[in-house]
Amino acid sequence: MRPFIMTTFTMRGARLAVIAAVLAPTPAYAQLDPLLFLKTQQPNVILAVETANRMQRDPDNTYYDPGTYQKTGAGYEAILGLLASEADTSYRRKFYHLLHENVNELANQKFKATRIEAVGDKETTYQTFYERTRLAIARRALIQAISENTSTARFALIKTRQSFPAMPSAAGNEGPVKVSDLTQQTPTDQSTGKWKVTRTTVTGSNSTHTASGLLVAADAASANSTITTWLSRDVNTAGALLPAGSDADGVVDAPVGYLLDDALAHATTLVARDGATGCRNTIVVLITGGSEGTINAQNLVTKAAAFKDVSGRRVPIYVIGLFPSAGEAAVLQQVATQSG
Repeated sequence: MRPFIMTTFTMRGARLAVIAAVLAPTPAYAQLDPLLFLKTQQPNVILAVETANRMQRDPDNTYYDPGTYQKTGAGYEAILGLLASEADTSYRRKFYHLLHENVNELANQKFKATRIEAVGDKETTYQTFYERTRLAIARRALIQAISENTSTARFALIKTRQSFPAMPSAAGNEGPVKVSDLTQQTPTDQSTGKWKVTRTTVTGSNSTHTASGLLVAADAASANSTITTWLSRDVNTAGALLPAGSDADGVVDAPVGYLLDDALAHATTLVARDGATGCRNTIVVLITGGSEGTINAQNLVTKAAAFKDVSGRRVPIYVIGLFPSAGEAAVLQQVATQSG
């Protein structure tokens, strides 16, 4: 079975992608290792999950603000579409087509968006507010994959290298966002046509961070259940995977190359511990919202080729692309192909 990429993604699709990689029964000739069906040891499945800023967006580039805004009765809440009957104490915000602006050219304007939509805590969609984001889709699918295969595979979890990602202490820590919708010009929580937005924080660029993103090793005690616990947390839960980075106009802080480096390092460790018997197969499942970022950019295809020979073993990369652009999808396809 050869590595592949999915450019259209659903929760069910992600589960099948992971299972198809190494877990599901297949004819011997189609497996990664022709003797896999004879082996009794659980294979290692390294889940390399991107946690850059773009993972907080949905396929339509809508940004799901991770902040929880307090309902105050201010006039601007109504023009966000929030009815008094839709919220008791809090609400959330969606920013449609949120883009960075060049702050050197546009004073006091950091982002632009077409419009904002509020979702109150009494609405049925409040509890599922983040479910359309790339990261939430990946989390739910991977939880299902692990649950259905917890006795047949050993999973590892690696996230994007990040420089101390955190949620801000209060919503609306960033901005302003210039909104083009004429019905959302005034009143606002800033100046005319401009609004606050919440973004997770980092202390430095992900793309220059040197610490590994390995969270759970495949051979750790209770690894599968520990990973499930990590993945079950949404962005408002302590200890969650947080989409965060130092993105700006023309800057994408998504070091996918370093994510591959960390996966390769863990694969090398696992292969070494397997010893000369070679009883375990190891694969990597890369879940990403696109290709390499723009800061200290790495050659993903060159890095992928290193997985063809990991201490004499082949470690294929299966790539799940979460709505990448056509150009990014082409690069990710090469990553899957070059890994063998």
